[in-house]
Amino acid sequence: MTKTNIKIAPSSVINYGGLDCIVLDVEQDKILVLAKESIGNMPFDEGNSNNFPKGTLCKYLNGEFIKKLKANGADTSALIPTTIDLTSDDGLKDYGETTQKIFLLTCDMYRKYRSVIPNLDDWWWLATAYSTESNGYAYCARYVYSDGSLSNRAAYDGYLGVRPAFYLKSSILESLSPSLSEFTTEELLKEVLRRNAESTETE
Repeated sequence: MTKTNIKIAPSSVINYGGLDCIVLDVEQDKILVLAKESIGNMPFDEGNSNNFPKGTLCKYLNGEFIKKLKANGADTSALIPTTIDLTSDDGLKDYGETTQKIFLLTCDMYRKYRSVIPNLDDWWWLATAYSTESNGYAYCARYVYSDGSLSNRAAYDGYLGVRPAFYLKSSILESLSPSLSEFTTEELLKEVLRRNAESTETE
């Protein structure tokens, strides 16, 4: 069980800055990951806007949250600014696109990777608006229900979970640790015995 033995594929779990993440996609020079669990409940936007980059949640993820990852040992230079499409769920393109280091999955991204995203015992936000301000819906954002289905809530609702998503440079993989949940009990015991043996030899 060493870092060089980490096998990265969709549905693998890695740990980045103390955060267990599910690998959603592996490309030549980058990987897309999603937090395995919610990092806590919070509003999409305290001012009730469903335009993701204008919201308080987006600002938190790309400010204080990145600082927390770094404080927990993450190499934040590996975060890749990513452009996501903010087309609303009814097809309006008023909100355009946004480029962020940390983002929420859009509805389209969630559908694309649904097969490797297990249900969570919580509701969690997506970046997609239900509709847009020009259509009379400046406040409803989409979210994932605990059974994996989609619905929408007012952006100021503070009882929905947050699962940050982000791209990492593939070059960082050698410095990442796999989550312990990726190993069997037998593999963990073998690793403990190996380390004990090494410790005895150096005494």
